[in-house]
Amino acid sequence: MVGADTYGYLVEGDVGKLTFQGKKFLSFERTSI
Repeated sequence: MVGADTYGYLVEGDVGKLTFQGKKFLSFERTSI
């Protein structure tokens, strides 16, 4: 589950690093292209 504050931050086509703890989403770090 992604919180509303993070969901609005993610855009289709974004490239970056997803961080999980087991099956729990922790963060997304966008990388520059």
